Parts: sequence; structure tokens; C-alpha cells
Amino acid sequence: MKKMMTAALALVLTLGMGVTAMAASVTKTVNVHNVAVSISSVVDKDGNAVQGATVADASEAVKAEAFAQATSYMNTFMNTSVDMLATKDVNLAGVSAANPVTITFNVEGVAAGNTIIVLHKSSTRGWEVMPNVSVGNGTVAVTFTDLSPVAFLRPTAAAAAPANTPVQEIHPPEYYEQLKAMYGGNTAEAAAAPVVSPKTAEDSGMAGFVFGAALCAAAAVVVSRKKTV
Repeated sequence: MKKMMTAALALVLTLGMGVTAMAASVTKTVNVHNVAVSISSVVDKDGNAVQGATVADASEAVKAEAFAQATSYMNTFMNTSVDMLATKDVNLAGVSAANPVTITFNVEGVAAGNTIIVLHKSSTRGWEVMPNVSVGNGTVAVTFTDLSPVAFLRPTAAAAAPANTPVQEIHPPEYYEQLKAMYGGNTAEAAAAPVVSPKTAEDSGMAGFVFGAALCAAAAVVVSRKKTV
């Protein structure tokens, strides 16, 4: 019976090691680009056109900060590598929580249906992930309550939707509340509600398989003992 128990435990340990190896086998990178970005339009909260917004390349120091934030975001929330399309310094006087603006950017290579993550360095909150990002063919629209550096991220090899796909909100608000908690927000509920990525779900499924194998092994040992008795 000891031999059977040893064999059963060895099987379970082998399967468990396989789960660890699978979880560690994913290699992800942040691929830095500098695609063309310009401003298509700016409107205030009432839909009125606003003039004076500018966009320029961010400094190397800011690009390094954005790269670190993109890496953290990718490792925490994504199962693929990420293209950091561009990091830009966006400025417009008078923008505040009471006077927000929605800026539609022209972003080279973006297509409707792409998942675009916009990182923003707020002058008061630090780096944050912007909610309610809308993506069209060649455009990305975001609403700001202050303006400073902005980085545009996209999962590597993102598949483009057919032309003329309607502009859409990428994620529900609850998703962004969790991201805000990670990037300096103060929402306690968000901090207590972790996001489960597809990779985590896969690993959980394999862990369940290992647990099932352990139960089967234990049952086999019990049956063997009864037969021996």
C-alpha cells in the first residue's frame, strides 16, 4: 500500500509542477513605437468646440515612466505583449473637473474594434488608466479633467474590425474602477475586487484538474486498503 501511496503522490506532484511550468511559460514584452498622433477635435462638456490644444512628443523621462506603467499594466491585466504606440504631451489651458474636455486624437494605425488603453499622467493623481475610451478608424477619443502626458497602448497583433464599425466603449466602468485603484485611486471596493485575467482562469482550471487527480489517487488508496482488509 505504501508503494501505491507513493506513486499517487508522485503523480499529483508531477501534475502540480506542470501547472507551475505552464504559468511561467508566457513571455510578454512592451514594444515601443512612435506613431503619428495629432488632434482631430476638442469639445467641452456641452459639445462646443474648444481651440488651443497642442500635442507633442513627451520627454525621454516621461517616456520611461510611461514604459514602466505599461509594463505594470501588461503584467497585471493582460495575457499578451503590448505595443506602446506613442507617448505624447497634451496641453490645453482651463481644463478641470468642472470643465472637462473630450479630445479625439488621430492615431496612426488604429482601427475600429482595436482595444486601446490610454495611460494619463494627471497633475494631481499621478499615472492612471483612462475610462470610456472610444476607438474609431484612425481615432481615439478620451475625456480629460486635466491635461498632461498621455500614452496609447494596444495588445500586440490586435485584430482590426471591418471598416465603418461604430465607435464603442471598450470596457464597463467597473473595470476602470479596479484600474484606478491600482494607479493611485482611492476606491476601497475596487482594491478588494481583483480582475481575473484569461490566463488566471486557465491556470485555475488546471489547478482544479490537479485537485481532481489528488482525489482520485486518495480514493484508489482507500479502495486498496479495503481490499487488503
